[in-house]
Amino acid sequence: MKNLSMLFALIITLSTNAQARLGSKSQDICEEFNLTDADYINDPEVGLVLMFYPDSNVIVSYFLDKDSICTSVLIQTTSQKMTDFIVSNYTKKEYLKIEDGWLMRDNGFIFKIIQKKYDDGGSLFYWY
Repeated sequence: MKNLSMLFALIITLSTNAQARLGSKSQDICEEFNLTDADYINDPEVGLVLMFYPDSNVIVSYFLDKDSICTSVLIQTTSQKMTDFIVSNYTKKEYLKIEDGWLMRDNGFIFKIIQKKYDDGGSLFYWY
């Protein structure tokens, strides 16, 4: 059930403007996607907090500033199927393909998404 919940949250996130999470407070992200089991890593020396939610299909990480505002998002897939699903959602938006990812316009914002591919079919997507 936990895996299904995370997959559902990811699908909603990707299909309803995941990039909109940039600039959101961590509490709002947790409430919206019911992330009661989110883990945190806090590095007070650099003022960075990482909130992440691991699942068998993806690991979604939100980088937060000292005020708990999301400054970037990292999505790591574990299969080619999930990678294909994510890329399919990205290319439905207004985008420009660049060498290592996309520049995407959505809701009046422009985001850069970098993709790193792995041999097993998984990928790492970094939004900022």
